[in-house]
Amino acid sequence: MKFIHDFIIFLLAFLSLALASPLADHNSAVAELIDAEIKTGEVSSIEAAPGAVTIINHLRVPVYLWSVDTKQGPMITLEPMWGAHKESYRFSPNPNGGVSIKIAAGTPDINNVLQFEYTRTNDKIFRDMSTINLRPGSEFVRNTYALIPDDESNCPMVECSSDDCPGVYHKPNDDHATYGCPVGVNMNLMLGY
Repeated sequence: MKFIHDFIIFLLAFLSLALASPLADHNSAVAELIDAEIKTGEVSSIEAAPGAVTIINHLRVPVYLWSVDTKQGPMITLEPMWGAHKESYRFSPNPNGGVSIKIAAGTPDINNVLQFEYTRTNDKIFRDMSTINLRPGSEFVRNTYALIPDDESNCPMVECSSDDCPGVYHKPNDDHATYGCPVGVNMNLMLGY
């Protein structure tokens, strides 16, 4: 009987401490904010889970990648015929800039690249493909490539063959090749498929 009495005293003391803790105050404050947002119809910005781009090399030569925001990331090598790299969309440290995944084929030349460029917001990914820094005769020019989203109803596919590539930037003043997609969309960039 003494054990039960002591346990009840312990439990009451624990509950009184737990209810008076800052965590309880925090949870109460969060609940009040949620109630206020529901009543006013205002919803604060909540980050959606980011999707990712997967770059898949179907070419017969290695492919080299650099993910660049305000700094150049390390070089990543994709082996010929099915080498792959997946990168989740991230925010750029530069509030006025984005991320560019620079992609070279055959030789690791960062000045001769196809680019997958994006800027992430809380709920959108604004992306484009660019051949501005790609020299004539590149493996990418001689072969096909496609950027295929998992939800084409909200994010258009881009497909390029050697003689037809309307959905990418070919010169700096193009203004038709940027697309806004939900941030949770996943995309496959198929090189030489």
